[in-house]
Amino acid sequence: MANLSNTEIQALFQERPRKKEIDIGIKHNDRLRFHTETVINKSQLSPYYQTYIDWISSRQPELLPTDKIERFKQLFTVPVPTVELTESIFSHLGNVFKGQDAFNRYQFSDDEILGDWQGFTTDTFWNTQGFSAMQNAIDSVWIVNLPEVQNSRYPEPEDRLIDIKNIIDISVDINNNCEYLIFQSGNKIYVYDDYKFSRYDFTDGSMALLPEVEIPHSLGYCPARMFWSDPLMSGNYINKKAPLTNVLGDLDWLLTCQVFKKYMEIANSYPITAAYRKQQNFIDSQFESDRGRSKEQQKTAGGALAGPGSYLEIDPPLQGESDLMADPVKLISPDVETLEFHEDSLQLKEQNIFYKTVGIDGEQKNDMAKNEKQVMASFESQSSILEKIAKNFEIIQEFADKTKINLRYGPAVLQDISVDYGSKFFLKTEDDYIEQLKEVKDKGGHTAVVSAIMDETLEAKYRNDKNGLTRAKIIQELDPLPDKTQEEAEAILDKRGITIEQFIIKSQLLNFVKRFEREQASLVVFASARDYKDKIDLIYDEFIKYAKEITENSSEPKNIIPFVEEPSVNEISQKEVLIK
Repeated sequence: MANLSNTEIQALFQERPRKKEIDIGIKHNDRLRFHTETVINKSQLSPYYQTYIDWISSRQPELLPTDKIERFKQLFTVPVPTVELTESIFSHLGNVFKGQDAFNRYQFSDDEILGDWQGFTTDTFWNTQGFSAMQNAIDSVWIVNLPEVQNSRYPEPEDRLIDIKNIIDISVDINNNCEYLIFQSGNKIYVYDDYKFSRYDFTDGSMALLPEVEIPHSLGYCPARMFWSDPLMSGNYINKKAPLTNVLGDLDWLLTCQVFKKYMEIANSYPITAAYRKQQNFIDSQFESDRGRSKEQQKTAGGALAGPGSYLEIDPPLQGESDLMADPVKLISPDVETLEFHEDSLQLKEQNIFYKTVGIDGEQKNDMAKNEKQVMASFESQSSILEKIAKNFEIIQEFADKTKINLRYGPAVLQDISVDYGSKFFLKTEDDYIEQLKEVKDKGGHTAVVSAIMDETLEAKYRNDKNGLTRAKIIQELDPLPDKTQEEAEAILDKRGITIEQFIIKSQLLNFVKRFEREQASLVVFASARDYKDKIDLIYDEFIKYAKEITENSSEPKNIIPFVEEPSVNEISQKEVLIK
């Protein structure tokens, strides 16, 4: 266990034994930022921009001749074109925080402390700052930040991520836990180890000889850990592999081809007018010394063939030579096939990167030619990628919460902790589930399978509306035949499989829901303090009364045409209750 003396700290500050790994991490993060950060001025670009331009222009053999390199730089605009693709990628990877079966479990020796912890803790740090670090600061280190002044009954430890560019030295074990950490923040140097927190002044650019603050802790371990767990290479516990790491080369080449295409659009997208050269045809025949150019520097017409309105002169044939043009003036059309090829090539490159990082190509949802096995395989691939990302977040959040709990309440209070991001992520839309439900019913699928898909449909529809999901599930509970269509319910009624009242409830379900909420209360609020089964039974009894009112006024209730009032914005739609 590390218990650094002041002499050891001073030596580590000077020698920096992990400088190689820290430099690798800085360059890695710079490269990730280049393709993920939106900037509107080239001066704000990541330092990797210069490395990228050097690759285009300075490496031997050179990728482009000098004149085209300058045009390439001119056509390289910000925001960097690849950022749009990476934003789409991370939009999909953000589903890692939407696990349907996610849960956090904390077991304390005192229920009062459990209540205090639930009021104190928040998960927003990980889906904001944590998610951002996953994109372009993968080698960050999590630390606990403990305010010096305690203003409440318990200490208030905070989550914090230290970018690797601010780390001076670090020692990490095989489990990604820090043995010690030395980092800079503003004009201070901080040291964390297994026994204490230390702070040194760094105002004049040199580290003070003695700490200005030294606070012991009783954790028994260093309250710092690598944010991410997936290693970049074997035996290296500092540098980590981000979701984009394996496609950084692909992103560089995609960006290059995107700029090349701009060049091609200027040079090859417009027709060129060609004509025989006249004996003298200068754009401006007057002397141009007042423009800083000599007579010898005058340009003939058609000297620049890039862009619209290009004009090219051809030497007329000599006597006896064949005529190169049928007309004195000829229009040379652009090569459309080449333009289309490069457009298709860019799309394929983007889809390939998207598939490698997300597990599904960007066009698959609209590709009806994909068979069921291919679609299921893609969802399995997406789930596998998200589960891998979730595992990294689970590990660091569990370590962070355990550390904060131990510092806030003491190490003897926490009995068990479990952070689980789940394995059922929202990878399908409501329409995907409806289509799947139709296929299962057409094939005569089991009722249990149909019911499970209906539940998933509602969860997808109301993924961000817990109240709406609760209401929809109550309506589903009140439906006597939730997995049957109106026609199927009529057939069951004919065979006396359900009562007349049940059929009426089925056909008038939404009208009954509206009436009940007008006369009683919303389905969610009604009898909320009662047992769930009792709540459903009470509502259903009211629906039976409504149905009997109809049977008293109709001799043939099964021929009743279901009438559904126009739903309001907050009403559940018919397809959410009765899926045909």
